[in-house]
Parts: sequence; structure tokens; C-alpha cells
Amino acid sequence: MKKKSEQRKKYERYLKSDAWQVLRMRVIHRDGAMCRAQKKTDDGRLKMCFSRVSLQVHHLTYERFGNERLSDLITVCEQCHKTIHAKIGVKHHGES
Repeated sequence: MKKKSEQRKKYERYLKSDAWQVLRMRVIHRDGAMCRAQKKTDDGRLKMCFSRVSLQVHHLTYERFGNERLSDLITVCEQCHKTIHAKIGVKHHGES
């Protein structure tokens, strides 16, 4: 098993911090406690997910990591979060 990089460890510590938990709750509240990810329908149109299950907060950018603006973050359900990370080629924080 590979050692986690220092950057990954820093990220995981941050996600456990009180500061992140407060920010996370602010984002979820702002987003009406529902997933704001868009999904493609069978006919190719986009629709909002709106799930209220297993909510997480996704970084749209890491530019201000540790000092994020609310606009840097979006509420997503776990399923959409994994899909987003698969599309951008970055492991979801719950994956090793």
C-alpha cells in the first residue's frame, strides 16, 4: 500500500476540521439541503438531481483551499459526487 501524500493527508485533516464542518453546513443550507448536480436524461437533456440522500460538498475549485468562498462549493449527493470525480479523473475523497 502506498503512503498517502502530504497533500492528501492535509486535505483529509481539513475535512475533519470544525472550520470545514461549519462551511459544509452553510453550503448545504444555501443549496436547500439537496443535490445541485446536473444529470443527463435519456434524450440528452440536463436535469437537476435534487436528491436529499447522502449529501456531500464538492469543491468546484481548489484555488482557495482552506479559505473557500461559498461559490467555490456545491452540494451533491454521494452518487453524483462519485460521478463528477470519475469524469474529471480525480479520486473521490472516500476512495483509496
